[in-house]
Amino acid sequence: MDYDEYLKLAGIPEGAVVDVSSDLFSMALFWAKNGAKFDADSLLDALKRCVGEDGTVMIRAYSWEFCKGIPFHMKGTRSAVGSLGITAMGRDDFRRTGHPLYSWFVWGKEQDRFCSHQNVDGFGTDSLFAVLEQEGAVQLGLGKQMAVGFTMAHYAEAKAEVPYRRKKLFTGEYYDEEEHMTERTFSMYVRPLNIPVKNTFSSPETQDALRREGIRTDGMYMDELPISVIRLREAAQFIGKDLTENDGRMTMMVDGVPGIKGCGVDWSTAVY
Repeated sequence: MDYDEYLKLAGIPEGAVVDVSSDLFSMALFWAKNGAKFDADSLLDALKRCVGEDGTVMIRAYSWEFCKGIPFHMKGTRSAVGSLGITAMGRDDFRRTGHPLYSWFVWGKEQDRFCSHQNVDGFGTDSLFAVLEQEGAVQLGLGKQMAVGFTMAHYAEAKAEVPYRRKKLFTGEYYDEEEHMTERTFSMYVRPLNIPVKNTFSSPETQDALRREGIRTDGMYMDELPISVIRLREAAQFIGKDLTENDGRMTMMVDGVPGIKGCGVDWSTAVY
């Protein structure tokens, strides 16, 4: 069992900016099945070796507690999207970016730049999602993920100004790296909770389309443990084109019907 050999299957070049999406439960089961104990710290170290000194590793630490009026602590608010972010939070070599809803723990060449980045809108043109697009970053999928956590798609929705989402402001207590508290306001591109809009970015059909376009590639370690790579700039462009030129028929649906035209959002009565 070798973390480095597993990551080599992704074919990520040294110097890359890598946004990691992982399912550690399936990885731990795989390691145990093969007589070894999985260690998340060893995986993080292997990710660092994979991209090299000129690369950047980003571990997701998204949390939506701030939306509920719960104070955000850069040092203490736990990731809601996987335990690898919780592991990174306990290490000195990873630092957290500043947005209370969409943050990452970052190691590598772009750590200072990304962690000093200031943006109010989680998916705006000044967000870190925009930076990932500009940098030509890749999303690295580790383990048997039930669905691809493809958050970049919401950035594409924001750029396309889809009619079923709009910006919502959230204000609350914000504690920085030094635990200094200020009251701050951030925003997220939300959809109404009372209409049956469903994104299909993670559907097998959409992921197969990304493979056909060469935007997604997949590997398999020891014929059992999956690993995948999605080129984020090209994926955002693919989804944006579908939303603006194809009515979103490949990437979203309303009440079971593919496409945007049927969304019929009445924002005067919407619950969001």
